[in-house]
Amino acid sequence: MGNVRFLQGVKQYFCTKALDVILLIYLLLGFILLPYKYLWKDIILSLYFVGILLYALVEENRITEYMGYFVKFSNKNRLNSCAAWCSLIVWFIFLFFVLSVNIFPVSVSVYVFSAFSVFVFLGGVFIILELEFKNNKKLMIIRSMTLAVIPIIYLFSSSFSSSLFLSLSNLNITLSPWVEYFWKGMAFLLIFFMLMQLIIYFAFLTLGTKLSVYRLFILAGAFIVSTILVVFASKNVENISYYVLKSTIDFEWRSQVKCGELNISRPDERYFGFNTDKYTVFYSNRE
Repeated sequence: MGNVRFLQGVKQYFCTKALDVILLIYLLLGFILLPYKYLWKDIILSLYFVGILLYALVEENRITEYMGYFVKFSNKNRLNSCAAWCSLIVWFIFLFFVLSVNIFPVSVSVYVFSAFSVFVFLGGVFIILELEFKNNKKLMIIRSMTLAVIPIIYLFSSSFSSSLFLSLSNLNITLSPWVEYFWKGMAFLLIFFMLMQLIIYFAFLTLGTKLSVYRLFILAGAFIVSTILVVFASKNVENISYYVLKSTIDFEWRSQVKCGELNISRPDERYFGFNTDKYTVFYSNRE
């Protein structure tokens, strides 16, 4: 008798909330098939995504329920409404992002991810402003801790990046201000996003059940953005470092040097120094 009731409950759930199951299967397929490069994968996911859109058109009641989780049309609080709409848009973009990383070129996925990140950021700003106007005590604590931690992160990242540059070039980075600004900024952002990922993950675990739906989804979106950025940065530290150094050194350092009657200028080299016997050379050809 218990098994019959269970099966009836499952059947009723599938009948009333079939769109939930379809979306879950779509997300699972998107992540499972991500490593594979087959034409059939592109066809399956594309048809599945189009099928979701078509099925959603006949599931007006369920779509209305979804929107009700995020947006309250009777709500007169503009900050609250803006944050809720951002949260709703974020998760529609995320569904498309799962499709784009599987079948579209990387450049398209980057644009989709950028749009996802922008709406997560905007939603976060609206939520912070909303809590700020309410004089939320938890927000005040988090803000105080953040303001206290940021200088510590900067001091550590600044010292470490200066030491690393000195060991690579035997040059004090403070002598090259433009390079110093971006080199230290890169190190600060890498460490900052790593710590932010841990903070957001901890907040997601501890506050997840206490937050309203749109705040929870913005927090989840922030965790996804920070995770993707940290994973990308950790796998491409060398390329990011090279790009930062090359672009800043090309802008600030000299393209030719003179030592007496000797004049040297090579397209893949940049020189630090002026009319001296010793120059620091940056060689940009990585091949």
